Amino acid sequence: MGTVDVACGLVFKEEKILLAKRLPHKTLGGFWEFPGGKIEAGEDVVTCLKRELNEELGMNVKVIDIVFTNVHEYGFGTIKLIAYLCVFVNTNNLLVDHDEVSWVPLGKVMDFNLSPADVPIAKYLIDNERNIFNQLASLRNFD
Repeated sequence: MGTVDVACGLVFKEEKILLAKRLPHKTLGGFWEFPGGKIEAGEDVVTCLKRELNEELGMNVKVIDIVFTNVHEYGFGTIKLIAYLCVFVNTNNLLVDHDEVSWVPLGKVMDFNLSPADVPIAKYLIDNERNIFNQLASLRNFD
């Protein structure tokens, strides 16, 4: 089995980032993650990300740009996690694959039991917090 491409959203609202906790009976149950999902055949990453966030969380976002890519090997297979910076638009608070969500200051993200593939992304975000917030601020100035 080859590598599975997965899109995840680094969704920001009011200088906090969204984390979602996987349902206990799902793969990686109980872990917190940057939400998203598998890219389907013929689907581009941005379309996948918007679809997955809407299907799993009832959430609409503005996708900005790719931030980080991480390849991680789990016992069940290898994933290529493609992380995109996103800005929260709205939600109907649907929870399909998660039992909890939390808006977290970047400095607190590592306090959560993150999925192993998400840890390098979280560390990157913390190390580059100023650049991330500058990029988000520049978007507010041009909306």
